[in-house]
Amino acid sequence: MTNLVFLDVKTTSLDDQIGHLWEIGLAFREPGSPDSEHWWQIKPDLTGAAPGSLTISRYYKRCRVTRGSVGRAVELATRDDESGDDDRLSRKQGDVLDWTDAPMVAAELAAFLDGAYVVGINPALAQRFCRRFLARNGQCWTANNLIDVQALALGFLYGNIGYSVMIKPGVPWRSRDLYSAFVDLNRYDSHTALDDARMARDIFDAVTGSKPQ
Repeated sequence: MTNLVFLDVKTTSLDDQIGHLWEIGLAFREPGSPDSEHWWQIKPDLTGAAPGSLTISRYYKRCRVTRGSVGRAVELATRDDESGDDDRLSRKQGDVLDWTDAPMVAAELAAFLDGAYVVGINPALAQRFCRRFLARNGQCWTANNLIDVQALALGFLYGNIGYSVMIKPGVPWRSRDLYSAFVDLNRYDSHTALDDARMARDIFDAVTGSKPQ
């Protein structure tokens, strides 16, 4: 079976020609093993940043590497765990696990992506930015197909409960309304890479019934 990478990124702009990613969150699923979660932040070049993108993702409130040179990076704790003796397992979510740099993050990311299927809320955007990030740091995107959970969820509801009665031609609808049919949105800190990756995973599992036991 193929590995799955539930991936989300936060960027300085929606235009990958001028913007840069600054946060990566992913959950890695290898058949037969528990999911592992990973979270990095990288100091971006803000030259082409869109103020709206920075505001929505709360860059200046959440980024741990706003100071220092472009390319400085940090690995963050993905969960609270005070049960272990290992110092890495006694941190609160969001605490710094390790200081690193963009090339090291790119190498780790490339290894997770290799041959995997990428699942996300907007995997096409994540792919565009990750491709450029990897290329800038001597790595290559080698993941397989992209799975968009919005399309997956919408198709499921259309086919199973006639969701078309809730979405009429020409009438705006919100993706959050769609996602709420599958998950409790209050469980997630929206517009953060790690929790958006988690939400993509949980929607995927709800639709496919593939949550590991």
